[in-house]
Amino acid sequence: FPIVDYEEKKNFCYRVHSRWIKMEPFQIRLLLDKLSKILSVPIPKRPKNKSMSSAQLRVLNRSPYITIGGHTHTHAALPYLKDEIQHSEISLSVKLLKSISQELTAVFSYPFGHYDDEIITLLRQYGYGMSATTYPGLCNALTDSMQIPRNTVLDCDIDEFSRFIRKAWSRF
Repeated sequence: FPIVDYEEKKNFCYRVHSRWIKMEPFQIRLLLDKLSKILSVPIPKRPKNKSMSSAQLRVLNRSPYITIGGHTHTHAALPYLKDEIQHSEISLSVKLLKSISQELTAVFSYPFGHYDDEIITLLRQYGYGMSATTYPGLCNALTDSMQIPRNTVLDCDIDEFSRFIRKAWSRF
């Protein structure tokens, strides 16, 4: 697979992502480790995208303006996994959230935005009553609580953010 310029690199990443997203998390980890060795490129640490600590989450959880929600244990795309792995991903996430906040929030966010009717049913069994998708939009009284739209907020300055908001709201 030739990777000479930015566009080819982007295409390669999309192709790998579209294939790997349907795999079990441990399989993805094995492939990343193998690819790292073959290419002699270490898997980089991600200092900008570190997970929050339990202590940091407990502080946020005390805010009346912030909801700490579920998202699976390993960021796995649920519809492509075997039933027992789906259950494991959700139950481990629930267990961790309960250890942080003592109570489970009713809000979930689909990893990569991937879900189907079976996943919605499964989440309801675990006590979730609302789920966020990756589809942009606004909520209203007719919005399905298990398919709440979510708008991306970019890393930008206030002027760019203002333009983004005006554009998003001008459709309504």
